[in-house]
Amino acid sequence: MRDLKPILWVNREVTGYTAPFLRRRLQHSNSGKPARSRKVLMAVFSTCFAFLPLSLPASPALLEKHCHECHNEEKTKGKFDLSYLGKAPNADSIDYWFEVLDLVTAEEMPPEDDSQLEPAARNKLIAFLEAKLKSFDESTTLTDGPTPRRLNNREFEKSIADALLIEDVGSHQPTSSLIGDSLHHGFDTHSDTLGFSRFHLEQYVEAIRKIVDATILTGEKPEPKSYEFPAEKIVREVLRQTARNRGDVGKDGSFDFLDPRLGAWLDGFETVPATGRYRIRIRATGMDRLTYDTEHTGVLPGDPIQLTVHLGDRVRTFNLPDEEPLDIELDEWLAKGTRLVMRNPTDGLRERGNGNFKFQYAIAADHYKKYRPEDYVEFVETRKKNPNLPRSKTHRPDRWHNWVGRWEGPRPRLFEVAIEGPLYDSWPPQRQVALLGENPEVGNAEAILKPIAERAWRRPVRNGELDKIVGMVEQRAGTMSDVEALKEGIIAVLASPAFLLVNTPDLAPDQRFASKLSCFLRGSIPDETLRKVSQRGRLDEFETVNGYLARAISNGQAETFLKEFPFAWLELGDINF
Repeated sequence: MRDLKPILWVNREVTGYTAPFLRRRLQHSNSGKPARSRKVLMAVFSTCFAFLPLSLPASPALLEKHCHECHNEEKTKGKFDLSYLGKAPNADSIDYWFEVLDLVTAEEMPPEDDSQLEPAARNKLIAFLEAKLKSFDESTTLTDGPTPRRLNNREFEKSIADALLIEDVGSHQPTSSLIGDSLHHGFDTHSDTLGFSRFHLEQYVEAIRKIVDATILTGEKPEPKSYEFPAEKIVREVLRQTARNRGDVGKDGSFDFLDPRLGAWLDGFETVPATGRYRIRIRATGMDRLTYDTEHTGVLPGDPIQLTVHLGDRVRTFNLPDEEPLDIELDEWLAKGTRLVMRNPTDGLRERGNGNFKFQYAIAADHYKKYRPEDYVEFVETRKKNPNLPRSKTHRPDRWHNWVGRWEGPRPRLFEVAIEGPLYDSWPPQRQVALLGENPEVGNAEAILKPIAERAWRRPVRNGELDKIVGMVEQRAGTMSDVEALKEGIIAVLASPAFLLVNTPDLAPDQRFASKLSCFLRGSIPDETLRKVSQRGRLDEFETVNGYLARAISNGQAETFLKEFPFAWLELGDINF
């Protein structure tokens, strides 16, 4: 239980309870026994903070007097016989002792109607039970070790990015084929739920290879190009997979997002042609934010029109000014094959009909009726007199089909997009130099792989531990370049159990605590600061851990915890289920 040293340090100093005692306490509180959460919390709080005098004399006579009448061989209320306790706790009866302590501490036993137990007597009984449990704890040695689990998918992505010193795993969606994580009461960190199979490993290796290939570049330096996309080369997505024709394009110098479900892509730049850094400029504005009534659109006076730029899994969001062009500039490292799509996330429109957006077009008819009645009548009469329109579009003029061209709801408008790239600060790129060094050679394989392995494995590399991987790299160098061979070594490091599993027994207690703390706060491997603190053996100190936690929250490194934990705890993923 040394994973929770700071917590145990506080409890040991305050209560005198040892780590194994608290461990059993926590195990018991999560065991699903009849001591429900309220009782367990009350019992844990009393255990840690009530400071009951353990030396207070007490006698089993209190149990006989207040419990035996309802819990004996003939009358076992709650399916409990007092004889189950025996004279002292043992491996078979320990849960019963904890159960009795929980119920007595929570003042649920003895029942108020059946027996009057004075506060002083209750304190004596609690002290007796705790003294027995403490005595059992001190005479017992725990032999069970830590329970390893595999990284969940989000931890896998963040940990690889940190191990390779890159911002994320890449814009080309390299982990899209990974099996989704199963949840346990909303959490994706439950060891028994996160299974590991041969198929998992195959998918991990495939994903790692895609990430490494987009991080370490070989061959000739790609030449940069410039691309210009006026509104007439911006294409609207089509939802139907069977559609033969591509979507509509912009006209008259602008492209409007008329349907929030449909994004826009660029004709001639469907995917990124080569890995590298790209400069992207998008000229856009927000249109008709408050033309329609808020009660219809759900867009409030202070709500901006937004545009999202999707670079694979990476999403950038921008607030647009009202009907005033804005030049959005991005400078992004994009992997070959990344799909660039722009979308309208401003979907505050209320649902009509079956919730399909097309029914929202009828809001235009309501608006014309209320604010422009003369234009409405003229429009309807014109439609009725048009012999080329089907009766369905003339007989019911308020149907959504008639108002698509008159839509003035809140939406982004694009004017043009310009892209330049791939661009490099050097060749090979500086991020690659930071990972492999100036002149990476197979002869230096161990020196190159060691810092990567130490980050990925969350501990120092032991003597000879990289020998097999280095041998494989040297063997591969006979059929490929040195850099390509080193890439194979990096893939082997990241595909090893030391990286893919958390809480492994090969970690020392300080290293294991650092690993779990970093996973808890950042969803990733320990950063350099935490690794250094762990190496100095300072994680036994409450002040050290508390200081690290405060810094992590203040500098944004705990954002993963602040987002993921309450989301899982409240099971917000199922809020619409």
